Amino acid sequence: MKLFILSKKDIKLSEAEVRAQFSRHKCIIKDEFMFVNSISKKYERLAYTKEVYSVLFSCKMSKLIETIKNYNWNKIIKKKTFKIESDFQKKEIALIIWFCLKNPKVQMKNPDILIRLFLVKGIVYATKFEWKNENKCLDRKPHTRPGFYPASIDPQLAKAMVNLAGVKGVIVDPFVGTAGILIEAAYLNHKCIGIDRNMKMLELAKMNIKHYKLKNVEIKHGDARTFYYRCPVIVTEPPFGKNTRSEDLISLYTLFLENAKRSTSKIVINFPSTVDYKKIIKKTGWKITNEFSWYIHKSLTRMILTLTI
Repeated sequence: MKLFILSKKDIKLSEAEVRAQFSRHKCIIKDEFMFVNSISKKYERLAYTKEVYSVLFSCKMSKLIETIKNYNWNKIIKKKTFKIESDFQKKEIALIIWFCLKNPKVQMKNPDILIRLFLVKGIVYATKFEWKNENKCLDRKPHTRPGFYPASIDPQLAKAMVNLAGVKGVIVDPFVGTAGILIEAAYLNHKCIGIDRNMKMLELAKMNIKHYKLKNVEIKHGDARTFYYRCPVIVTEPPFGKNTRSEDLISLYTLFLENAKRSTSKIVINFPSTVDYKKIIKKTGWKITNEFSWYIHKSLTRMILTLTI
């Protein structure tokens, strides 16, 4: 079993991202911790999980010292260097583990093995560190790309949206813009199709794809209201320009959702909260299976939705 430490920026979004990637496995949420009964390393693709640990054992606090003494630490640590981290009884725990080992080698900086103890809802979990999220996607923020446009999506959020799709195979974005979503999808090894009717945006998207040397992305001219491409999921952020009339946005979103039913049965989409998106979704026959609000600034909150037919 794995213990995931979720980002507190949005616990519900972090949880949903994990559940989408580990849908075939039992997942239990406790505060900012999520327990997943899986040995898969798919956690390495997550955007809003901070760290992952393998659970060695769990017990009540009253049984902790006895359990530590009886555990086979030599099997886990062997002859490698190690470090113990805990917010409680750290010195006592470290000393007991030291005496349990045949040839203990403590290393405080960059140990081979990090053992960390967590107290969650009255239960102690002894764990071994597996992975830390370096958030390398943040190196790809919009202002660092040659094809820059000020309203481009944050790469960490784009990555999470791709993960919410929970599918393998082709990712299609019919409002590709500067390709922010597809850049992250490509780094997650998806084949990607990007479509836009704005020729300027297509040029910016192509510049960005070339800049990151991505070979699995195809950029096409087309219209989200009429395109057709069979795919497991659409992941997209429709335009929401301040200078665009609300009626025009409603018409665009409605026609897109109606047309998208020809291509897929699942959409991960990012709507502005200023539009009555629930009315549009209901009118077009889609159903909301996940919904999250994402604060951008005082005049804009984005609604991250998973839709199914």
